[in-house]
Amino acid sequence: MGESDAAPHIIFGWGFETARERPPQPAPARHRTVVPSNWHDGNMDVDTRRSNPTAWWAFWVGLIGLVLMPIPLFIGLILGGGLAAIAAILAVIGLLKSRHTGGRGIGPAVFAIVFVVLTYGGISVGGGTIW
Repeated sequence: MGESDAAPHIIFGWGFETARERPPQPAPARHRTVVPSNWHDGNMDVDTRRSNPTAWWAFWVGLIGLVLMPIPLFIGLILGGGLAAIAAILAVIGLLKSRHTGGRGIGPAVFAIVFVVLTYGGISVGGGTIW
């Protein structure tokens, strides 16, 4: 009696007649391959994170301006006020660029604006001029 003459048998309790009719098994989950959204024809752009360096520059320049603002004899007024003006411009540019970077950079740009407001608030009450 050949195998073709034998009655169908159940394999692994699935109810399939032969091993060739088994359903395909999924591949073992080792790790997930993530392909960046800017992957084209095997060439990947250098900046895959889509960061917002302008917002970070505004953050750091605004923080330095806030720290330098209390220096007396108009030094803090010139250094802190000048850096605060630059930080304000960079923060606005960073906020505008955040629309194109998927929202990245909104936090540092908003903090930079807060630093600018604190710096000019300190200057308005006499910071950087006399103490």
